[in-house]
Amino acid sequence: MKKKKTNIFVLIVGSFREAWRIATSAIRANKLRSVLTVLGIVIGVMTIITLVSLIEGLSNSITEQIGSLGSNYLYISKSPAVQFGQPNPEHRFRKDLTVEDAIAIEEHCPDVAVASPILFDTARLSYGGNSTGMQQIIAGDEDLSQINSFSVAHGRDLTAGDIEARRRVTVIGADIVDALFGNSDPLGKEIRLGRHKFKVIGVLERRGEFFGQSQDNIIAIPYTTFLSTFQTVSYGGASVWINAISTSPATVFKAANQIEALLRRRRGVMPGDENDFEIATQGGLLEIFDNITAVIYAIMIGVASVSLLVGGIGIMNIMLVAVSERTREIGVRKALGARRNDIMSQFIIEALLLTFFGGLIGVALGWGLAALLAGAMELPNAITWWSVALGLGFSVIVGLFFGTFPASRAASLDPIEALRYE
Repeated sequence: MKKKKTNIFVLIVGSFREAWRIATSAIRANKLRSVLTVLGIVIGVMTIITLVSLIEGLSNSITEQIGSLGSNYLYISKSPAVQFGQPNPEHRFRKDLTVEDAIAIEEHCPDVAVASPILFDTARLSYGGNSTGMQQIIAGDEDLSQINSFSVAHGRDLTAGDIEARRRVTVIGADIVDALFGNSDPLGKEIRLGRHKFKVIGVLERRGEFFGQSQDNIIAIPYTTFLSTFQTVSYGGASVWINAISTSPATVFKAANQIEALLRRRRGVMPGDENDFEIATQGGLLEIFDNITAVIYAIMIGVASVSLLVGGIGIMNIMLVAVSERTREIGVRKALGARRNDIMSQFIIEALLLTFFGGLIGVALGWGLAALLAGAMELPNAITWWSVALGLGFSVIVGLFFGTFPASRAASLDPIEALRYE
């Protein structure tokens, strides 16, 4: 019995090797046609690898950035932090959040450790003969650096005394130092923010770029000074952002519920009505980004599927042509004892080889194109094993699916009629 099983195994292996030899010979005999046949497969797999590499690189970078903020951070704003499509006009007419709201959150929400008001404006900076373009000014309290994960490299940070006294002091980023001071020490120097003078008291650690945008062009000032200097008239039309930190990651949802209840009372939101403000957490931001990524992946799969479908139709068309060209060969093989499975395996293996090698070429081109685009646009990219497996898997499935019909047609030929074929 054991010897019989061994003989069957040897027979199967021998049949497969023969089918492989015939299939590879046919491909080598028609090199140009084979290359043109798999062009759709190459484009489809290349699209998958390129887009997945760029999406994964961006996803990892954004996840790292959001994760660095901490899992117990909360962001309160008048409008959603992330919006899709056209902005909802109703959000513009919501009541502005105020500095007093931030103070009330810190005082009356027991699971909130820190709540900091954040305001923004823009101004041109200058010192001596050097100046910059319009730069964004961030105004906050003594917790601004902690809330935004800033670290002071030289000098000192904003203090409660600066806030109370409305001092015209600023902490600046490394790019501002480079633009205004070069290699000289900026500490203690006075720079102009628009037409107002501010004393530099600290320099932040260099943070690098994110999405090709520098994170080191920061100018932070006390919010009290900001209100008296930049927003004296227009503060009534400028909503405050409030960044908060819960007492621990475990209490972030309790803190969010407390903030929601407090703001609903302060803003006069009636029971049953929707909130006229937004509260976001790190988990919520990650969920939003995951949803965006899922949509992008769905679009990518749709685009790639069209290319693979076109490639599959091309494979089937060429395989049908090959069956017609080799009808007499099929008749001879059947006359010599070739079985239906032998003929089918020959043509299926030929289709699988074509699509698999097309997939390999697509992986290589996709890898190179992703690296090229990432370098040109200064974007992160990441080649993942599953994207390579997905691309090659799709190509093999296309070969199997679209190669089965021509293979079945070849295997069904009548040997007598095939031998008469001219």
